[in-house]
Amino acid sequence: MSSLRSAVNIVPPAHRNLLILLYVALPLGAMSLPLLFPEQWLWINLPVHAVVEVVGAMVAIGLAALLVLSWQHAGRPIRDACATAALLGMGILDALHALMPAGNGFVWLHSAATAVGGVLFAGQWLSIRWTPRRVHRFLLAVIVVALGLGLPTLFLPDWPLPMLADGRFTSAARLLNAVGGIGFLLGALYFLIDFHRRGQGETAMFAVIGILFGAAGLTFELSQLWDGPWWWWHLLRLLAYAAALLYLANTLRDLFRQRQRMERAYRAVVESALEAIIVIDESGRIERFNPAAERLFGWRADEILGRNVRLLMPEPHHSRHDDYLRRYREGRGAGIMGHPRDLWGVHREGTLIPVRLQLSETRIDGQRKFIGFLQDLREWHETREELNAAAHQLEFTTRDFQALTYSLSHDIRTPLRAIDGFSALLGEDYGDRLDETGHDYLRRIRAASQRM
Repeated sequence: MSSLRSAVNIVPPAHRNLLILLYVALPLGAMSLPLLFPEQWLWINLPVHAVVEVVGAMVAIGLAALLVLSWQHAGRPIRDACATAALLGMGILDALHALMPAGNGFVWLHSAATAVGGVLFAGQWLSIRWTPRRVHRFLLAVIVVALGLGLPTLFLPDWPLPMLADGRFTSAARLLNAVGGIGFLLGALYFLIDFHRRGQGETAMFAVIGILFGAAGLTFELSQLWDGPWWWWHLLRLLAYAAALLYLANTLRDLFRQRQRMERAYRAVVESALEAIIVIDESGRIERFNPAAERLFGWRADEILGRNVRLLMPEPHHSRHDDYLRRYREGRGAGIMGHPRDLWGVHREGTLIPVRLQLSETRIDGQRKFIGFLQDLREWHETREELNAAAHQLEFTTRDFQALTYSLSHDIRTPLRAIDGFSALLGEDYGDRLDETGHDYLRRIRAASQRM
């Protein structure tokens, strides 16, 4: 109750009055209209009823599936797991209900669908931290319970509680529908408050569904099989499914438009990229070939799309590429993703092209795709060859210079050694005839010749 009070306090007074009007007036009005039908009016039409229930079941299950997919792929927070489970459980039981002939099992499956759906819908008030794994287990449990309640009824229609007595609904049938109706109205209140707090269309849709299903469940109390009120609450349920279908159609339309925008943005990025980008499927067929790839390999996109990417590879990769893909699908080649490698490609004219390849993997519409980013290394190779040639030339020049300096050193050292030797003899033989200045000059000559 504390969570209920805190949630109600969020809604401003003006909005709260509107909530009261929607929450009270619509169910009361829906329950008052059946009083206008003639008491003896009956319309027994099992095929029309079956169509209504099958359509409703398909919409409910489809909407539940869409919500689950949005949690998984759009990264939305999981706030409406109980309401989604209510749609799923009701959809299964209503589909089985449509297969039954009028009788005890017929009424039981409808009443069980309303009760299960209402209880789950009211579960939105529970403070549960939903994780994807917990939601999947919860939905699986709902499916098991719904099938457990419904499948035996197809073969043993009288096994559950008695739903009909002398052609009139029993207290058990009325109780199940009343419980379901109240549960739906409680859940509708939660979503109305949440809508005014967050303003999301999804919560408004759930609020409308809850009010209509709640009104239908309570209107069941005023009806008998095939009479006017009976068809009236079927119309209310049909309107609830119509609201869900409208939301489903709008959501799919928005997803389609979003996909188109993403496709245009993706195409613009790929086509304007300076790097060559090639997208292939699991079998190696080329699905995208951007303008940079056209310039690199010499093929136009319309010429090469649909052909195997090994066309752009030299041997031995040309013959082995299918085996590479098979090994990767078997989990034996995961190390190649994301790591750049320098390889050779084949131009349309047959010449080899040095490229740097980096691979990544993605999924589009559930199918595995491989994206190759290729950098043209021809200029880099040409620059490297020029540098190698310059290095070789420098090496030869260095060797010639070393030989020249060795020769010069040898040619210069020979007379210098002679000068040094004769200077030494001069000092020994004629040193007594030289004055101090002469000895200084002689020392300088010897020191200079020895330094060289």
